[in-house]
Amino acid sequence: MPTNDRIEEQFSLALESIQGKRRAEMTVAAAAALVERYAEQPDPVARLRLAYELIRRNFAPDIRLDLGSTVLGPDRHEPADTTFHAEITGDAAPKATMSAAYHGPGTSGRTAEEWQAALALLTGIAALGAGGRLS
Repeated sequence: MPTNDRIEEQFSLALESIQGKRRAEMTVAAAAALVERYAEQPDPVARLRLAYELIRRNFAPDIRLDLGSTVLGPDRHEPADTTFHAEITGDAAPKATMSAAYHGPGTSGRTAEEWQAALALLTGIAALGAGGRLS
């Protein structure tokens, strides 16, 4: 392999690593913001709405939160590269379902795997904050 090709490949790998770290930092910052907002909002349903809005704005515009009689988001998801689905259950939590579709890479450049991990983290926080868990 010529030296220039090898240098370009190493540079490309380093740049991808840096960008991946930034995307991970953005996810952690979103999780921290969600936890901070939860401290100001004791109502479990309002907390789920906060999580929905944060995820919709930053990770998945094609997201749906089903809270029984209240539904936020589209009736159906557009065809997607991958999807996310989680049910929030628990004695203290309102029964809720969160689903989203990934149309990658989106404006943030997340891979499908990074997107899935981010949604799992944020939805897990949403469930805990609402008094439940993911199932």
